Amino acid sequence: MFVALKQLLSQSPSLTMSITGQGNDLTVVVMPKPTAGDCAALAQPLKLTGTAEELDAGFVEALAQFSTKRLSVVEQVEATTAVLEAGRKESAAKAASAIKKGAKTSTASAPASTSDDDDGQDDTQSTATSDGAAPAATADVGQSAINIFA
Repeated sequence: MFVALKQLLSQSPSLTMSITGQGNDLTVVVMPKPTAGDCAALAQPLKLTGTAEELDAGFVEALAQFSTKRLSVVEQVEATTAVLEAGRKESAAKAASAIKKGAKTSTASAPASTSDDDDGQDDTQSTATSDGAAPAATADVGQSAINIFA
């Protein structure tokens, strides 16, 4: 019995075991103490009820199965945590890459600053088009304009 308890203790810092009796039946509750990062499933206790003879015959096997299943849950949580961490790192890297790419694109495609021509007139004035449609609004330096009438 203590070998099976030792296996369970390798997964948890401590455990509590209580035994209560009612008539011919005994109820044994084994409660591993979860660590701070454990999920709720790992706090689930093992509760067995039976006669003393039934518990003598099956307690160690039930405890070993409980320990194995609990270990499986721990492994699943660790695997899921690793996948989530890898996904978080990948998302952060993609975001950083997109920000760098966006910064390079905006500096490379920014229009050169305009200067006044010899005539001293503002080059942002527009004239009506030949088909009578209103011309597209001009944009300030550093902003691009889209002509929706073209």
